[in-house]
Amino acid sequence: MNPKVVAIKSATGTWTIRVLAAPFGHPAQKDSHGQYFDNQTDFADDVWPLPPFVYYHGYDKPGRESRRPIYIGKSARVWVDSEGRWYEGPLDQSVPESKKVWEAALKGEAVGSPGTLEHLIRVGPNGHLDHWPIAEVSIFDQLDGKRPANRRAIAVPVIKSLYQEAGLNLPDIEQSLQATSGKGARSQRPAPATAINQQSTKSLENSTMDEEELKKMIADLVAQGVAEAMAAQQAAAAAKAAEEAKMEEEVNKRVEAAKADMAKKAAEDRRLPWSGGAAPHVAQFSDVSKFDNLDLADHAFMSGVLGAAKKAGRSEYGSSESSMKAFAIKAAEDQTWIGERARQAIKAANPGIDLKALKANEINRADLASYGAEWVSDAWANAMWENIRISTPIVANLPTVEIPQGADNLTIPLESAAPTFYKVAAAADLNATTGRPNATVNATKLGTANRTITTSKIGARVVWDGEMEEDSILPWVSELRSSIEKEGAEIMESVVIDGDIATTATTNINDIGNLSAQSATNYWLLFDGFRKLALVTNTANSRDGGVLALDDYLETVKLLGVSGINALDRSKVAFIVDPLTYYKSLTLTQVQTRDLFSNPTIEGGELTGLYGYRLLVSANACRSSSTRLSNASGKVDLTTPANNTKGQIAAIRWDQWRFGFKRRMTIEVARMIDSDTNQIVALSRVGLINRDNEASAVSYNLTV
Repeated sequence: MNPKVVAIKSATGTWTIRVLAAPFGHPAQKDSHGQYFDNQTDFADDVWPLPPFVYYHGYDKPGRESRRPIYIGKSARVWVDSEGRWYEGPLDQSVPESKKVWEAALKGEAVGSPGTLEHLIRVGPNGHLDHWPIAEVSIFDQLDGKRPANRRAIAVPVIKSLYQEAGLNLPDIEQSLQATSGKGARSQRPAPATAINQQSTKSLENSTMDEEELKKMIADLVAQGVAEAMAAQQAAAAAKAAEEAKMEEEVNKRVEAAKADMAKKAAEDRRLPWSGGAAPHVAQFSDVSKFDNLDLADHAFMSGVLGAAKKAGRSEYGSSESSMKAFAIKAAEDQTWIGERARQAIKAANPGIDLKALKANEINRADLASYGAEWVSDAWANAMWENIRISTPIVANLPTVEIPQGADNLTIPLESAAPTFYKVAAAADLNATTGRPNATVNATKLGTANRTITTSKIGARVVWDGEMEEDSILPWVSELRSSIEKEGAEIMESVVIDGDIATTATTNINDIGNLSAQSATNYWLLFDGFRKLALVTNTANSRDGGVLALDDYLETVKLLGVSGINALDRSKVAFIVDPLTYYKSLTLTQVQTRDLFSNPTIEGGELTGLYGYRLLVSANACRSSSTRLSNASGKVDLTTPANNTKGQIAAIRWDQWRFGFKRRMTIEVARMIDSDTNQIVALSRVGLINRDNEASAVSYNLTV
């Protein structure tokens, strides 16, 4: 057992704890729920004057309730000061959790939290807690992810708190008593404070020290400690002043020496080289310095555009040798995944290249320009595609496949019907022909199936005027690349959520009010997405939600498979909601009150999950609607936009989808001489397929 624990227990007889349960705050100092107590809060003292001490609000670890609440003690007194509302009382030493709390308190790691009854809470403007009756005071350690709503809600031992008020550390009383008594000493070190040596020597095991004697001993020790601390502080200050004076003197000497050296060097540099002076400094990579303002991705994009322009006859030189060299140097130095992709592309195009030698400028790589078009294009295509996927966490969660060359689709084999199990009788008869026992186990087949993922083309086109060579493209290459990536990422996320290939009138979920056929260029016609599967293909996986409530989330995942069995593995399922549904969810009472709900759903003001499932908010759900909302049937009405006022919750089983691509992003540039303009076209081919009809579920018509 920890010596400090033994000393306090033997001296006081009880484990008395002091808890700042309700720290006072103000509008700029709120807890993690965005609320705060102050001296105007009504704690209903007349109802619960001395509430019990409970371990972690009746939970044994985050998200799991204990079989029954664990009562670890009771408060004996309560008071209020400028810091907040304090409670003090003994812990029940027969309860194991009391020992955990006590030892955590001795280390300064115990925390508190005031518990109440949810329906009695009254919250005023700006998060002020007007009425919060404290029905219990929870005290707990911070192991296994347990955290308080307010970091200032601390719990300390009573004796330790006296020392903290004096600005001192709690001494090892047991060791001090043993040192003065000469009995049972475990160390040859001197006692930590001389004041203890002046007390009557009493052995620990035979101590009859009462509380008043202990208080006097502690008071003497505090006074002695303060005096010694002040003396030590003064000595340290004097030593520090002497050291600073010595350092200042040394610095002054070095400054004077540096000035003399600079003057000498300046005089030498003014001489001609043949007169003994030094020659001017020449940069090692002077031919690549103009590309320093571009990062690796921007440089790959610029080189890809210039290469395409040269191929189209628009550029005489394309990307110069110095540009290729600058890109290779950046690829050798870049430690991100983009740099790794670039290095792989360079080595694949030119296996003999030594990137380290190139970086050090030790060899001449005159052939870089001839190889550059190939490896820059490959590096750009990979980096561009990964940026689009990583920029949208929803698309990044999907398993991805690449459709091989020579095919425009990919067939994915699936497991179907499982083998059938039967009750089996014991073998009794021999087969007259084979001489073997007759089979008693019925045979069944393992069912198989497949799904085919097909791809569609998506692209963007930008037109600009002026010249197209390195010096003119440098200033705006970053802006153009960023624009293509961001818009591509948002469109990709939107079509994954809301894709619908239906082209007949009043059938597409992105334009249900359209009385004519869909325009063939609408981006959502790429493939069917998450919401189409539940709203149209398998309507059994959709439900009318009405006014948003917490249960809408649970009822949505219960639609995934019979009795919700496809949602039992929480690591493979997540919610996707539109922005207004997300904001409305933050106001749900069960979400706001962490103490009465599961381990925290709100962290740093962000709603991270519900019922153990991740929650993702997408501004690209219902993107075709200006409000990012749908009508009462869960579809977007572009004919009557005023109908789009309802939110939706989608539950997605990630591993039941496959996202594939046939062509990564390509860049082409063309010159239009009749308008003195240039155009850049970015194209790729992608596809999405679901394994079965239980891969998504939707709650729609949510009032938000």
